[in-house]
Amino acid sequence: MGMVSTLNIDPGDISRAVSFIHDFLESNKLSDKARSKAMLLTEETLIKLSAHADSDSKIKLTARKLFGNIYIDITSRGDDFELISDSLINNAFGLDYKGDDIPDDLEDTIRTNLIKGLSDQLTFRHNKGKSRVRITALSSKYSFLYMTLTGLILGLITGLLLRVLSDNAIELLNNAFQTVTDVFMNGLQTVVTPVVFFSIATSVAGFGKASDIGKIGGKIVLSYIVTSVLAILIGIGLFFIFKPGDPSAAGLVTSAPPVDTSTVSEMGDMSLKSFITGLIPSNIVKPFAEANMIQIIVIAVFCGLATGLIGQFSTTVKDFFLSMNELFLKITVILVRLIPIVTFCSMASMMLTIGTDSLISALSISGVTLLGFLALVIFYSVLVLVFTGMNPVHFYRKYAPTMLQVFSLSSSNAAIPLNMKACTEQLGISPKIASFSIPLGATINMNGACVQLAISALAIARIYNVSISGRLLVIMCLTIIVLSMGAPGIPGMGIILLTVILTQFNVPVEGVSLIIGIYPILDMFITVVNCLGDVVTSFIVAKSEKLLDREIFEAK
Repeated sequence: MGMVSTLNIDPGDISRAVSFIHDFLESNKLSDKARSKAMLLTEETLIKLSAHADSDSKIKLTARKLFGNIYIDITSRGDDFELISDSLINNAFGLDYKGDDIPDDLEDTIRTNLIKGLSDQLTFRHNKGKSRVRITALSSKYSFLYMTLTGLILGLITGLLLRVLSDNAIELLNNAFQTVTDVFMNGLQTVVTPVVFFSIATSVAGFGKASDIGKIGGKIVLSYIVTSVLAILIGIGLFFIFKPGDPSAAGLVTSAPPVDTSTVSEMGDMSLKSFITGLIPSNIVKPFAEANMIQIIVIAVFCGLATGLIGQFSTTVKDFFLSMNELFLKITVILVRLIPIVTFCSMASMMLTIGTDSLISALSISGVTLLGFLALVIFYSVLVLVFTGMNPVHFYRKYAPTMLQVFSLSSSNAAIPLNMKACTEQLGISPKIASFSIPLGATINMNGACVQLAISALAIARIYNVSISGRLLVIMCLTIIVLSMGAPGIPGMGIILLTVILTQFNVPVEGVSLIIGIYPILDMFITVVNCLGDVVTSFIVAKSEKLLDREIFEAK
């Protein structure tokens, strides 16, 4: 993951420093263009630092490769100065203009273009007599993936090592890890509601005509329903093939921890009528206060449609929706930078608390569930190939970095901003499609949860020798679809939904204790598969509507 080389030089010994940086960059196989730009910035920076450095001090260069990124750090002691000045501008462009000889228009143009070009690659600060410069020679698009993966691995190892401590110490550390995770998730949950509302309202308002949103929305919703049904059938099929849930495991069942079903308090009434009437809120504040995503989506759709019907105020409202959408997405980007740290804490906490007996008893059920997820991934690949003609391997390669980030969140709602960014920036899906289908999919499309619920419910029923007839299987399918469409995409929701299903079929809910210990890991896979289904549907619909940028998708 990392490589570091250091060199100390006397002020003015530019050639030695340049040679050092050149060799480092060449050994890391930078492209000629990237290497030339980094060398240019390094040389100009050294010239300026040497001119302002203390005569008896050294200039320190540190070239490092970390998580795929390559940095050049330069530090020296000396007086304060302005790094980006006339000298740097002239040398960078190979010009001989000096002082007042520079034409004003040309100087302004050069200055503007150079500063704009350097802003992403060069940072400079002077504090307490010490100047520090960082030049980013290479910014890897996989760096965040590497950091998240490192956090995951270190968290697992740390959790295992800390299990040798006393119970009090483990509880103290677990509370600390949980605090970090909870604060982060609370922050994401705070911005998710406005992100969903403003992204969908902006998207719908941008369609122009209600017929356009009806056509595209119909495709998206139909795709979500069809894939959900197929996911349930995959789960049922794998259950009857492998038959997880040995009745002898009933002796391992303990009293399950209390499950808070307040977030699905309305799920006891699963009639079609209650589901439809529940789409429309009785007041506009309650859905936002309770984070009822499906009602928020309905409000956003109506607001987006009405925007085009208010005449002279239409542009103002559209601009408001767009600006608020950008605001909350930017807040989310800031929060997402903490994912590697949160991943470390959540993995360490999980390894500290998971019980060995629970882990072993859950392996058969969880193993079949993971096979179901793999079958869904293969199914998605077929869909991409058949309906778009695109290479599914390339599709997964482009989406893979986001999949790992989503894996650490265990929340489809929290992953909405990440998925929208991946859709538009990596896969070439038009924002018009992504900003509508991704938030909608996080609410009504939970294919991973459908697989897990089908397998877990049938396995626990088998443990208790509860027979599930063909008629009950049909009822279970409908129940899972309705539950998954109405449930919020938050961590641990699968356990709550499972207790609802077990109760409906008179299966003891204590059976959830067989998988509750390993569920945090399972929940991560469920979230990935849920989000993958949303992105695949968005990709297919975008291709069918000619709203897919092939250049972005095919770019390496």
